[in-house]
Amino acid sequence: MHEEGVTASTPVVAVPELVRARRRALGVVAVCYAALIALLFFDSFFGGKVLVQLDALYRFEPWRSLRPEHVPANELLLDQSIVMLPWNDFAAEELRRGELPLWSPYGYAGLPLVGACQPAIYWPLHWIYYAFPSLHTYVWLGGLELLLTGVFGFLFLRRLALSNAAAALGGLAFMLSGFQVLWLGHPKSNVAMLVPAMLWAVERAAARRRPGDHALFGVFVALQLVAGHVQTSMHASAFVAAWIAFRTFVPVTNPALGWRGLRGLAVAAALGAVMALPQLAPVLEYVAASQARTELARSDLTAQFSAFDAASLLAMPFRFGAPHTHDWTGPSGPNLNFNELGGGYVGRLALLLALAALAGLGWRKGARARTVFFGIATLVAAGVAWQVEPFWTLARAVPGFAQTKLLRALLFVAFGLAVLAAFGLEAILARVRKGRAVVGAAACAIVAVELLAFGHGFNPQIEPSLCLPATKTTDFLRAQGPTWRTLGLDNSALMPNANTFYRVPMLSGYDSVEYREVTELVLRATTKQPDFAFVSRIAAFDNIDALPMLCLFGVRWILSAGPLPPPLKLAADTELDVWENPLALPKAFAATALELIEDRQARIDRIASGAFDPRHAVLEEDSAAAARWRAAREGGASAAPLVEVLRYEPREIELRVRSARPELIVVNDAWAPGWHAHARGPNGEKELVVDRVDHALRGLWVEPGEHTIVMRYDPASTYAGLALAALAALGLLMLASRAPTRESLERL
Repeated sequence: MHEEGVTASTPVVAVPELVRARRRALGVVAVCYAALIALLFFDSFFGGKVLVQLDALYRFEPWRSLRPEHVPANELLLDQSIVMLPWNDFAAEELRRGELPLWSPYGYAGLPLVGACQPAIYWPLHWIYYAFPSLHTYVWLGGLELLLTGVFGFLFLRRLALSNAAAALGGLAFMLSGFQVLWLGHPKSNVAMLVPAMLWAVERAAARRRPGDHALFGVFVALQLVAGHVQTSMHASAFVAAWIAFRTFVPVTNPALGWRGLRGLAVAAALGAVMALPQLAPVLEYVAASQARTELARSDLTAQFSAFDAASLLAMPFRFGAPHTHDWTGPSGPNLNFNELGGGYVGRLALLLALAALAGLGWRKGARARTVFFGIATLVAAGVAWQVEPFWTLARAVPGFAQTKLLRALLFVAFGLAVLAAFGLEAILARVRKGRAVVGAAACAIVAVELLAFGHGFNPQIEPSLCLPATKTTDFLRAQGPTWRTLGLDNSALMPNANTFYRVPMLSGYDSVEYREVTELVLRATTKQPDFAFVSRIAAFDNIDALPMLCLFGVRWILSAGPLPPPLKLAADTELDVWENPLALPKAFAATALELIEDRQARIDRIASGAFDPRHAVLEEDSAAAARWRAAREGGASAAPLVEVLRYEPREIELRVRSARPELIVVNDAWAPGWHAHARGPNGEKELVVDRVDHALRGLWVEPGEHTIVMRYDPASTYAGLALAALAALGLLMLASRAPTRESLERL
């Protein structure tokens, strides 16, 4: 077997011992990394605390009333409490019920959970939580993610023929870098973990020319695409593609890939992308129908700031304070927070070593090309992140990149500096005649101390008793069942999407993808339009004229800190008073009239007007079914139809409908591709078309008689993706099992 550092002159008998030595070194490094991670999160591993940020919910009602004096450990990490953690909790419950967690009814009027991407249900580390759904599991997930980050970094650098000490320092610097520690618990760090893994697979392919190494690369490509953050995946893919292009023609320690190696990696990457289709296809489907598709395309996602101030954080990360010490005074504006600006930090010594490598220490024969590549890559990434021209404008010109928060290119500043630091230490060790092991160990120890001091306390470790306490408000709402929606007049009430923890459906949500049609309607429930036109950005639902529309959406419970006018009436005196809307329509009802409004804006205006009767169904276009509905009413009145919800689950709704004439049944959940319906009635079973009605909701045309209707979410994108993924996995397996070529055998 060929191993890095083995040359043609290496005695054959020495190879097995060399392999064993390198494996021992990997084991020692992994144990040291694990010890540092255990030290960083000691209270969660050994002290009974949990590595979650749920105490930030005490900023909002109804939790604030329980602990009004509580100061959250790190308010900046709120996304964990309202995105990743509740969705993981819901996904675990669905899987225990034997269902794929494809649809959540708890935000907006429902949303495709896989399409939202960040739940990342196909991400293997999440499977650990699904198997052991406890808040105590999160420290193991975070620890394992950091450990793999360091190990992959070490393996990649050792593939470049660096010594164990230099490779260990580079892996450590990236493992505990600003990007990985500050974004731990977010899917961005999942993707970042796989950057060195993909580069390691590329170098294996260059060194050994074996099909199995190409297949390994394809697996890593698939993993980073299902890791839960498409934006960071785009950045990572561009970076890895640049390295592959460079290595196609330029040898470093290992030979150049050449066209054959490039072709093998391209085939494996294509198979990896197909293998990720169960995640990617729903995301693309959701984004195509989303508010984000148009809103983010015309909005700058990061405010202007001083590049000097941002660069200074590479050496002085706490120059402006920090959120967990509650003294952050850094630049203000969209996304200009400690997480975004501090992602490039790798420690002062690592920074000095990286600068030393760029200054000439890393320019020895055989190392010049790789130093140039990572030096240029780091400078370009910094220019993009810090809005330095022309890098900023050129990056925004790349299709799709303008919507990806380019400040997060600091991932590659952190990774580039970690790699360059390893080059710098390797060059220094080459000049040391005695005590190389001591020098290498001392450098690693200093970097470890710096980064532990940097990361300590940033990710909250809190008492389990602080997490998700029952409140009077949530107890009342849970008792009302899942078919009625809740709305907080203050959109921070029951902080969307933390309501998912309590299985309380709300009309608001937190996603920033959002079905466009739902968003267009719900935005009319506020008198002050938000800076970004998303439901999640609404400050208050204060437009009283929107009450009929809220009735249409089934909003029966309204949370308010003050009294509300009739017809609303107080239903529960809780932390936040719960007011009942007696006019709210049930989950499913028969339309009493049809209105045809083809113009999009006119349709929105009509439904959002105070004069709208929510029992009237607004159609986008006429149809034969609508004509039959009208014709059946020309003969006069008839007995009111019966519409009853027999069962309501996230992916499946069962209705009973009894009527003497054709009916249009409106279900006040979001219309989406993938919802199908079947009716069992007097004439057997029949498939029903799920139409879009009332601009954003679902409608079913039902014939006379008594029917049992089952509506289920079975999106073709998921099942086609799973089938194609299975074929791609088989393709990668076949690629891995191919016999080595003559060229690769000669390298053994």
